[in-house]
Amino acid sequence: MFIPLLSALVLIFVWLMKKYTKTSFYFVTLFSISVMLFGAYEDLNLFFRLKVIVVVFPIICFAYLQGFNFKIKENSFLIGFLEIVLLLNILIPAIFSLSYSDYAIFLMGLCLILSMPNFELNKNGYLGFNDPLWSCVYTFTLILGFLRLDGHTEYIIPGIIILTLGILLPVFTKNWFEWLNFRVYSLYLIITLDLIGRDGNLGFYESILPGLVQYTKLDNTINIIATCLCMIACLTLVYKRVRVQQPIKLKN
Repeated sequence: MFIPLLSALVLIFVWLMKKYTKTSFYFVTLFSISVMLFGAYEDLNLFFRLKVIVVVFPIICFAYLQGFNFKIKENSFLIGFLEIVLLLNILIPAIFSLSYSDYAIFLMGLCLILSMPNFELNKNGYLGFNDPLWSCVYTFTLILGFLRLDGHTEYIIPGIIILTLGILLPVFTKNWFEWLNFRVYSLYLIITLDLIGRDGNLGFYESILPGLVQYTKLDNTINIIATCLCMIACLTLVYKRVRVQQPIKLKN
């Protein structure tokens, strides 16, 4: 029951954030402040504390741009800030992977950073980008990172759920601008639910589903094949980014 209920909750929450964009801005502003004031994040390790910082407050800027549909040139600073936030969301787990010597995941993270598409505004005023390949590689790399994690975390199942839904939604709607929207709001929901529902070292998801926190171990053959495929895909993204990069025009 846990997976269907969490999936339904995430889908409803993201739909409401997208449907009522102005209300969403006011909601996430007040809720983010409340979570930081009253949330139980003292027992989180440094990695998850940093994750909270780069998710809970920057989403206010994201909701602001979504809710008021300003032109991209008039908000270039905010859009640049959000691009940096997404880069940090990739860089933090990449650096964290070095703590248990997972150099493959670290290199994949760097590839995703170097190849990340620039943010755009579509005709409906939604912030995102239309790059299915990057979005898919990002998703599969993070899922692989969860499964290769040398340790335990209760975010494995919730994380894989929102990553999978984030890919399935634009596949069915044929609108890849929705990927960033879903990724931002679903991650925000997963993290804030845990912060307001934690009981010391006992996380929210572990409390409602005992045994959720456990060590994960991939079959060695599957691990090698999946890692090689993800690495090739990440390097392909970097090559694609470099190949289409516009040359710098020097003035005489």
